[in-house]
Amino acid sequence: MKTAVSLTPTLELDSYIIQNVYIMINQLSQGDADTAVSYKDGNLSHNPGRIDPHNPAFDDSRKPLAAQFKFHGEQVIMLANHWNSKNGDMPLFGSQQPPVLQSENQRVEIAKAVGRFVEQVQKDNPQANIISVGDYNDFQWSKTNQNTRKL
Repeated sequence: MKTAVSLTPTLELDSYIIQNVYIMINQLSQGDADTAVSYKDGNLSHNPGRIDPHNPAFDDSRKPLAAQFKFHGEQVIMLANHWNSKNGDMPLFGSQQPPVLQSENQRVEIAKAVGRFVEQVQKDNPQANIISVGDYNDFQWSKTNQNTRKL
């Protein structure tokens, strides 16, 4: 399967718009909704595959998807994320300070699960190209994102 993409520099430093360059998805067996993807000897066990799909951290949330492809001759693993929303959280600038952010605990657990997968890949291949993208549903200063940056 080929997908058309290319990198075009934007006005912001170190950011790109994707359009018109080809990537080749590695042809492996596709995972299903219940089979956890793993990484060994330079390849995902399933491509694409779900990260830790039975982990309770993903209850009522979308499960991250890992896919491996070749880009400019390099193997790349992309993690697609859409973490739980902030529904039920108190407003940041509401009458109660600090606000109660009850949804944050689940995102912290999701970040730990994704982090364990990244560590598994890095243990097998310290030079692995890993890109994590998506909607993290959180603020850049959050506990979740502070923990994610440690990876």
